[in-house]
Formats: sequence, structure tokens, C-alpha cells
Amino acid sequence: MPKTLVVAIAGDSTVASYPADSKQQGWGRYLQDEFSSDVKVVNLAKGGRSAKTFLQEGLWDKLIEARPNIVLIQFGHNDSH
Repeated sequence: MPKTLVVAIAGDSTVASYPADSKQQGWGRYLQDEFSSDVKVVNLAKGGRSAKTFLQEGLWDKLIEARPNIVLIQFGHNDSH
């Protein structure tokens, strides 16, 4: 049985997932659809976050707990301020 490849995402609103009925969606919401079932995407991106607040809120710790093989990071398009 093949091992599942875990791809984790850290980022801001550009990457975040929102409820299905929301008009706003980040690209991270759709990434899982591009892979077969042997890839698991863990999207921990949150709107309005910076690298600093992502760390402060413990989201990086949660990402590490997922034991990802690949980490994608996108910050910089922060529209909260």
C-alpha cells in the first residue's frame, strides 16, 4: 500500500479555504482536487494572517503536527490592515 504524501499549506486569504457558499476562496481550497487519493492536502491558511501571526496563533505547530512531506507557504497578500 503506498504511503500518503502530505502537502501542508501556510498562508493568508489568498490561500485560505472558506465555507462552500462564500464568494471568497483561496487557491488552497482547490488544491486537493488536483491530486489522487494518495495525496492529502492540509490547508491551515487563514485570512488576515502574516507569518508572525501564523506563528503566534499556533498554526505552525499544527502544521508540523501533520508531519507534511511538502510545505507550501504564501504570505504577503494580506488585506486585513
